[in-house]
Amino acid sequence: MALDPLDFGRRSHVPMSGWPIPADALQPYYPDALNFLGCDPRASVMKSRVEGDVRMDSLEHWAPEPDLGGRYRERLVAAAGITVITNARVSAMMVSGDGDIEGLELLTSEGRRDLRAGRYALAAGGLENTRLLLAAQERHPEKFGGREGPLGRFYAGHLTGYLGVIEFNNVETEDLLWFRKASGGDIVRQRLMIDPPVQAANGLLNAAYWLESLSIADPSHGSGALSLVYLIFALTGLYPRIARGLAPATSITPQRLYRAHWRNIRNDVAVIPGAARTLFDMLLRRFRRAAGAVRNPRRRYLLRYHAEQAPNAESIVRLRTQVEGKAAGLEIDLRFGMQDFDSIVRSHEIIDRWLRREKLGHLDYIHRCDERHDAVRDQALDGYHQIGSTRMSDDPGSGVVNADCRVHDVGNLYVAGSSVFPTGGQANPTLPAIALALRLADHLASLASDETPSSERKVVETVSS
Repeated sequence: MALDPLDFGRRSHVPMSGWPIPADALQPYYPDALNFLGCDPRASVMKSRVEGDVRMDSLEHWAPEPDLGGRYRERLVAAAGITVITNARVSAMMVSGDGDIEGLELLTSEGRRDLRAGRYALAAGGLENTRLLLAAQERHPEKFGGREGPLGRFYAGHLTGYLGVIEFNNVETEDLLWFRKASGGDIVRQRLMIDPPVQAANGLLNAAYWLESLSIADPSHGSGALSLVYLIFALTGLYPRIARGLAPATSITPQRLYRAHWRNIRNDVAVIPGAARTLFDMLLRRFRRAAGAVRNPRRRYLLRYHAEQAPNAESIVRLRTQVEGKAAGLEIDLRFGMQDFDSIVRSHEIIDRWLRREKLGHLDYIHRCDERHDAVRDQALDGYHQIGSTRMSDDPGSGVVNADCRVHDVGNLYVAGSSVFPTGGQANPTLPAIALALRLADHLASLASDETPSSERKVVETVSS
């Protein structure tokens, strides 16, 4: 997923929002970032005939082979000018008298080792980048904005979960939002998103919404075909062998469960052909020849939300007290706020009104109205996307790195990864993080080209921390 243009601007209802670079600064790098991931940048959006408060043109890519280590291992080994050091950990960054980084201290299987280069780029993941900088700040408290500065603050992720089941009135809308194979072989899917002017008018945080299959064991899917398939597997004892455990499980008691499934079967006039198509679909998925999940003949799906978390200076990553002989770990105080919860609840209300107004379908809520904020809070859990703790800014008081991802008060230290995002938007951060890294690589190459003849350039060692 690419970030949306609105993510880069200052939004009056989102505290500390706005990037020091425009959306156009990343746009040229997305095709190469998609190619790097094995995705097809030519994949296009299927247009919808319906417009209004909600858009259906937010496109996500699924890489056919997510193991990038395996994909690029041979190229890294063969590349001239790159040294990959495995089984090594960066134990310290050495700061010179003028405040720049003069070297890295490594602990390897062969003992301690120092590395020296002209410039350094931390690309060890959001939390590990932050840990290395915090550890250096322990030795040099004035660096990176000082102990009370922005380093380690504004830690964020994404809120994700379910508040409702979406039911479509027509297969065309379902098709538009379902998995499909792009020309390059990767899988793409379009997601729902509230139109940016509507977000601004309602004071909403950015969010995306996509379809996820209800478990065939959950009779609330409403499909006699899915219920028949489930009963066949359950009564023959095969269900535990085919269940993947990805869809949320139902909490209905066994007796009520079977009654509900039989009711679905009785009310489905196309139960036999539907069950045959479902079984065929499941076999294709099991052998990885089809994209996505099991489709529901009743066109009912869980609606997954994936929502931006508002920047919060009190959401903090700190160093733990160091144990002798071990690197200091991290203590994480991840804080969500009422703005995060309320935005998700009100966004669902807008989507439901839009579905009904356009006669596309409706939402069936899982929770009562007075329970929805608590339901969002209870599902708020993130340790994956690691955003904001070395955020990008125009000035050292509100961020750690500048528009070129260089640490504000260090002339030769750069940070790559989602930790530099000032805000997270609705997108999974992988694609924009890679695009931003490619932009950083261009910047570093330009600096090196301007400074030294090619025959005199230093080789920078790439460290696996």
